[in-house]
Order: sequence, then C-alpha cells, then structure tokens
Amino acid sequence: MGEQIIWIFSGVTLFLLLCCLYALHDARRLSGIVKEKEEKEAKAVEQLEELTKDKELLEIQLEETKKSSEKNHRLAFYDYKTGLPNNLALTELLDGTMKTFRKDEKLVLIYIDLEELERLDRQVSYAYKDELLVDVADRLRQALEENDMLTCVDGGRFIILAQNLDSAEAIEEKLKRIRKLFSYPFVLAATEIFLNINIGICVAPQDGKTAQTLLKNLNTALFAAKRKGRNQYCYFEEELSKAMMSRIELQSQLRNGIEKEEFEVYYQPQVDIKTERVKGFEALVRWNHPTKGVLLPEAFLPLAEDTGLIVTIGKWVVLEACRQLKLWNEAGYRDLMIGMNLSLRQLREKNLAEEIQWILKETGVKPDNILFDIPEQAAVEEPDLTVKRIQELESLGVKISLEHFGLGLCYLEHLADIPIHSFKIDHSFVEKEDERSLPVLMALAKAYGANLVAGGVENEAQKRLLLGTGCDLVQGFLYSEPVDSKEAEEFLKW
Repeated sequence: MGEQIIWIFSGVTLFLLLCCLYALHDARRLSGIVKEKEEKEAKAVEQLEELTKDKELLEIQLEETKKSSEKNHRLAFYDYKTGLPNNLALTELLDGTMKTFRKDEKLVLIYIDLEELERLDRQVSYAYKDELLVDVADRLRQALEENDMLTCVDGGRFIILAQNLDSAEAIEEKLKRIRKLFSYPFVLAATEIFLNINIGICVAPQDGKTAQTLLKNLNTALFAAKRKGRNQYCYFEEELSKAMMSRIELQSQLRNGIEKEEFEVYYQPQVDIKTERVKGFEALVRWNHPTKGVLLPEAFLPLAEDTGLIVTIGKWVVLEACRQLKLWNEAGYRDLMIGMNLSLRQLREKNLAEEIQWILKETGVKPDNILFDIPEQAAVEEPDLTVKRIQELESLGVKISLEHFGLGLCYLEHLADIPIHSFKIDHSFVEKEDERSLPVLMALAKAYGANLVAGGVENEAQKRLLLGTGCDLVQGFLYSEPVDSKEAEEFLKW
C-alpha cells in the first residue's frame, strides 16, 4: 500500500513538473514573441522616423531646387542690375507676340542708347555705373503706358515695346517724352551729369515679322541715328538695311586688307614757309583695295574707328613710318620730323604708350623726331583722358601737336601745363583766307610757345596770308599731294 502511494505521488509530481516545464516553455516562447514584437515595433518606429527625416530632407531639397530654378530663370531672363527683362526674354516675347499678331495690330520698338556709357566704363567703378543704369531705368518707366514693356539689353541699352501707338503723331509724342526725360541731369558719385541718347525705331509687322528680323532692323536704325550725331533718332528704312549690308561687307574687306597687308603709308611734305625747305612729313594711310583701287582715309577710317580696327591700322602706320624715317636717317636726312595722327579710339587704349615705346626701340629712331597729332575731338570730349595720354607719350620724348586748332578753344585750359610742340590750324581758316582769325590763332600758339602749322594750302594767296601772320610750317597741294616713300624722298633733295 505504501509503495502504491509513493508511485501515485511520484506520478502526480511528474505530471505537475511536466506542466510546470510546459508552462515555463510557453512563458519563454511568449516572452520571445513579445520581445520580437517589441523589436519589430521599435524598428518600425525607427524606420518611420527615418522616412520622416527623408521626407523633410526631400522637401528641403525640392525647395532649394525650386529656388535655384527660379534664380537660374531670373539670371537667364532678367538683367541683374535693373531687374528688367533681358535679350533672351525680349526675343521670346517678340516671337510669341508675332505668332499671335493680328493684321490690324502694331508694335513699336524703341531702342535707346546711352552715348556716354562707354566713357563712364573707363572713368567710374562698376557700382556707380550700375547705380546709374538703375536710375535711367526708373526714369524711362515714366514714359511707359499701359501694356508697354521696358527691357534692358546688351549691358546698358534699353528697348521699349509699345503697343498703343497707332499713328506717326503718337510715336513722335512718345519720342518727345523720352527725350525730355534726359533733359535733366543724373547724379553720379555726387556729381551731376547729363546723358546724351540716340534712338532707333522700327514698327512691326511692316519692318519685320520675326524677332530676329525686328531686332536686326532696330539695330540698323540705332546705328543710323548714332551716325547723325548726338541726341538723334532714326526710323528703320529699307535703304538703311542696304547701307548696313554694304558696311558689313566693307568691314569684312577691311579685316582681309589688314591680314593681306593691302595698306600703304603716303607722305605729305611739311615745308618751312620762309625757307621753303622740307622739314618733315605727315604720314597718311592709303588702302590699295583689290577692286576699288587706292582708297583715301575718309572711305574707311570712320568704319575702322567704329569697329576698333583703327587700333591695329594705327599701330601699323606708326611702325611703318618709323621704319621709313630710320631709312631716311641712314641716308643722311637726320633732322626730319614725322607726324602721325592718333584717333580718340587709339587714345582710349591703356597700353598706347607701351606700344609706341616698343616701336621706338624696335626701329631705333629718335623720339624727338616723332610728332603725334591729337584730334580736337579728344581734347573736347574726354579732356582728362587726353591729358593723361599726352603726358604718357611725352614721357617717351615724342612731341605733341593739336589738330583742327581754332574750331573749339574751350579745351585749352586742360592743356595749360602740358608742353605742346605745335598747333595745326583747321583747313577751313585757310580755305576762307580768314584774315581776322589767323593772327589771333598765331598769337595763341606763340603764347603757348608752340609752332603754328597750316594744312590745305593750295595757292600763293593763301601762302602769302599765312606768311604774313607768322605761320611756321605749311602743307598742301601747292607743294605736293601725299605721295609714296620714293616720291617723298625726292623732296628731301630740294
């Protein structure tokens, strides 16, 4: 009986033990499930946080991309100084407008160029120039009507698109209003300045049905206005287009002429009016054009000046003239003076004096036998620049002469402290045989301690008049027209 009880107890114990073990196993398994669930939940929370961060980062990047895109669009389509639509925006707008243009509609394009802008580029900082352009833009906005658009193109020119000008009178009134805006001074660096403007006008669709054609014709009209002088305006005409094409063709020929060395230096003798001995020559350029023959300077130098090619041609003339002077020096003619013209465009070159210095060293001629004629235009329009260049040139030992003496004397005060070798009387005084003005000009020249040179002398009467006023040197057809170097040498044997 006792053994049965033990076995029964042991069986119960074993059963209970197994139950406990099973319960323990379930508890551990349940604990594992809970833990796994917790881990999954924690991981899910972590992933959610990462997704939230990624979303926020993506939103930031999208915002930055949007801002960058807007910035790039603004840089591409708007002038950064004035905030106005630029060339690209203007072209797209014109293309879109012309595609939907009705026959009864008219679009007037008004192209405004600031004449002094190039000079200001050399004289003031970019900040001042930018400030001026903003002021100009603000002032031009006063001329706008409803539906007009103002654009800033080419770094400082302005084009107005006007849709409500349906008659010639309305256009003229608009131009009058624009020009009046520039009758008042602007303030630049605490200084009042006046701006001269030139205006080109074309009308769509009669002057063009595409943006490219309209802008080309508009540019042609502006160029024609600039050729007329300051504060001028010009409408586009087909004849202007033909003239522009001729100009473009001549410009191409001019470039080819420089490359193919089609230019030649001619020399016109300058004669001592008392002894009639040749004291020197003025060097003058000629173009041996392959089809048009020998071209005089007036046929191509204005274009060379406008395009900047005068710098290359001018340097070549100085080099050739100095080489020829060296040959004459070696032939025994040692006291000759060679005069050469410098244009305003050449004077604007910062390294002009360095170029001249190199030529003097290269050819070995004496600087005091070289004379540079400075145009009156330079002394009047840009006196500070002119004085600076004269000082740089005179530091090399060369001499300076002022051309067209007598036409405008207001610039003389700027030259008071600069040694001027000679004044060249404008030929108009010689042609008119101006007996009243010539003695006055002679007295002025002597007051400056300078010689007086007269060009355009064609007859004995003019010569006698100049001799009586005390003129020093004369040149003109009375003695000789400009000739090549071989013929010029014959005059040295007088």
